[in-house]
Amino acid sequence: MQPYLQTRFSVLRSSLVVGVLWGLWHIGGFAHGLVYMGLFVVMATALSVVLGAVLREARRTNLVVAAGHAAVNLSLILLFGEEDGDVFAMGVLAAVWTVAAVVVSSVQVRRAVEVEDRAAGPVRVG
Repeated sequence: MQPYLQTRFSVLRSSLVVGVLWGLWHIGGFAHGLVYMGLFVVMATALSVVLGAVLREARRTNLVVAAGHAAVNLSLILLFGEEDGDVFAMGVLAAVWTVAAVVVSSVQVRRAVEVEDRAAGPVRVG
């Protein structure tokens, strides 16, 4: 879905749409309550933004997506015991991935501005 959306929207906007849909796709999370599921959707959306930024630069995109998904699943299972519906644990993951998404997005925006500035070249006045 990400490559298709990127033909029409920016990487960030495409990643946000994919992330929300990806989070809601895990419908079983609603069994843990709305707060847990809301945090899960935030975490999935933030992770989608990070992966979208990485995929923009990666050559082997399937491997990157699989590794990112595996990293989240392993952290949920090994570090936080995902099956118990711990809101605090999901909140921690949502916060960590949100910070990562903000950092990655700001770096990409800076890069885009730098590239645009270089493409413009020097301007002669007078």
